[in-house]
Amino acid sequence: LIFMETEVKIEISPDQFVRLSEQTDFLKVSKEDIYYSKFNTKAERIENNEPLVRIRKSNSDYYFTTKIKNIVDGIERNLERETKIDDRFVIESFLFDTGYHIYFQKSKEGFKKTIKEDDYEINIEIFVVSCNNKQKVYFEIEVVSDKLLNSKAIELLKEKVSSFGLDFDKRDERSWISIFEN
Repeated sequence: LIFMETEVKIEISPDQFVRLSEQTDFLKVSKEDIYYSKFNTKAERIENNEPLVRIRKSNSDYYFTTKIKNIVDGIERNLERETKIDDRFVIESFLFDTGYHIYFQKSKEGFKKTIKEDDYEINIEIFVVSCNNKQKVYFEIEVVSDKLLNSKAIELLKEKVSSFGLDFDKRDERSWISIFEN
């Protein structure tokens, strides 16, 4: 699949996590992400226009993804190419053989809800995100569509964030790597 996603994430408290997860018909989900790179620093990756390369385990399924990330005003607009894979070790071996190494790892435990419309899909996630023995709690929402204008996707994000009683202006524009560096 090739698609555009427009997304924001907002750090929330553990109490908000409980309140939001009880609020609607969320499904329990766990995700384990391993990011790969040919470079050692974010600056090198940016200088060389390297897309994000990821293998994700979502519940019991594996996905291989490349992502070209663009953040403007705390809103991500990403071009993603993603496919389900049967054997992550084949892809991982290929990556290692072509000069990639493990760059970053994180896991997410929480809840997800998907709303499907004709021209777009909205994914709402409430997660405890773990990395480097640290944990943070986040509300994450994305609009996935190749048909919607960016302005319409942002309007949908604002509307949905507000419907959960959260402040759209408190979005966290940092990447997961930056969030867990400190």
